[in-house]
Amino acid sequence: MAPDLSTGPRTTWRAVLLTSLVSVTLAACSLPPPSGGQGGAPLSARVVPVVAAEDMWGSLAAQVGGVHAHVVSLIAGPTVDPHVYEPTAADARLVAAARLTVVNGAGYDPWMDRLLAADGGNRAVVDVGALMHVAPGANPHLWYWPAAVDAAVAALARRLAAVDPADAAYFAAQGRRVADVALAGYHAALADIRARFAGRPVGASESVATYLCDALGLEISLTIHP
Repeated sequence: MAPDLSTGPRTTWRAVLLTSLVSVTLAACSLPPPSGGQGGAPLSARVVPVVAAEDMWGSLAAQVGGVHAHVVSLIAGPTVDPHVYEPTAADARLVAAARLTVVNGAGYDPWMDRLLAADGGNRAVVDVGALMHVAPGANPHLWYWPAAVDAAVAALARRLAAVDPADAAYFAAQGRRVADVALAGYHAALADIRARFAGRPVGASESVATYLCDALGLEISLTIHP
């Protein structure tokens, strides 16, 4: 049955619920885990050690890297706030050994800057905030921004190829596979919600989902900060 699109509070709350569902959809859209992926034992002779500050970007890195990358996410799960995270000595060792690091940027994980600078920062970095030209102090919740997700996938394929040129064709193919297969349902859900709800007013408790609302064409009429 088609949803009730009548005006009033019911429309607002339905739209807010849909934005939450799309966020969950992104987390669920993934390829089967490769043998050298996140947290797994690498089986390939050529494996790029990758460290991601947060697991939402680490998951994408593992999918793009496939059997030629071994990805460790320093923050894995929603119970740790990256804003106030204190990295450990073990984290520093992982970053020092990595050939590619992935950070959210935009002031969300500033402790990664210190870890990267500790040994001269001699490694490839995918900084999603820098990719999207989002400065510290702006909304750092970039994983809610479909364009940022797409940009991160493309950047990961490029950076991995630069670190491991022998497997450049593999990383390019993996990047296309993630973009065209793993994220296909995510983009289809976005298009469907935009087609049905674009222009509808929504309320938000904070600005976390601003990027997603913009992508869906939803109009944020009220933002309440705690």
